[in-house]
Amino acid sequence: ESIGYQVTLVDSAHPVLNPSNTLKVNIKEFYFKNYNWLWPIVPTWGSIELGLTIENPDGKVLYEKSFHGGGTSYCLTGECAFGTATKEAMTEVLNKIVEECSGEEFHHAIKT
Repeated sequence: ESIGYQVTLVDSAHPVLNPSNTLKVNIKEFYFKNYNWLWPIVPTWGSIELGLTIENPDGKVLYEKSFHGGGTSYCLTGECAFGTATKEAMTEVLNKIVEECSGEEFHHAIKT
């Protein structure tokens, strides 16, 4: 929506009435881990990978790409460890997706 697309969320319980091209987001990886042996400093790291696919109403794939982002944290006592690392990774992934969705290849696939 931030780059001008109208977004309608759908799922199996709420199908779309007049199907057009559909953008699907798949969670390919969501992995975070921390190391507590250095407590009170708790190093935390991990990554997120999301896949975007555009399909026409017949199920033909018009566009497919994956986006990856990583995050780390060195939180004292671990209170913010996972929150900080996941936010960093998700921000990186979403920034890459916004950049890609602003491009001509994505725009052409969604309008085809």
